[in-house]
Amino acid sequence: MAYPLNGTATLGDRASLGTNWDTLRQPVGADFDNDGEGDLSAVQALATSTGTLYLYPGTGATALGPRAQSGTNWCAPTARPGAHHGP
Repeated sequence: MAYPLNGTATLGDRASLGTNWDTLRQPVGADFDNDGEGDLSAVQALATSTGTLYLYPGTGATALGPRAQSGTNWCAPTARPGAHHGP
């Protein structure tokens, strides 16, 4: 579930973002593709996973677009994508 901003510094109505999110770990939200919409990245968490990193692009309509693979071997990262480290 997500609570989108409604443009008045308050949250809008709750919206479903789909199912099966329990197969992912380390979700991070940011505008990864610089289109002005919030995106989500996450790593596949299945026991047989090779640590595939996926990007779920924001559509601007309280939804996420189809996922796209954006990396592999994220099984034991030392930093999450989008995380800031340093001064």
